[in-house]
Amino acid sequence: MNRRRFAVSAISAAGIATALGTRGSNLIAIASTPAKRVNVLNIQYALTNFKSYKLYTRTSNGRTYGPNIETTPGSTLSVRIVNKLPPNPPATPPTGSVQIPTTSSMLDVQNASA
Repeated sequence: MNRRRFAVSAISAAGIATALGTRGSNLIAIASTPAKRVNVLNIQYALTNFKSYKLYTRTSNGRTYGPNIETTPGSTLSVRIVNKLPPNPPATPPTGSVQIPTTSSMLDVQNASA
């Protein structure tokens, strides 16, 4: 799977998930009272099946799209983010000269990355 197909798949999955979800289905917090409630947001990788592809995606509480968080004016909203992602691998800069392609349209950019 190339980068372009991966990006299109990820955007499509997020759009479908948003379209299928209802307002309250991914609502994690409504802070309307001064009660001390801490909402936990777990960020981690998970295997997501999308059509015939299996993708490792970053998820929020097990979903590929982020939650809706609502509050009212004057309320206190507490969110604890638990980062279960592994550390990023060390970056290695390219050696030698790097040629930057010249493009005249977005179609050229898409075709160059395919």
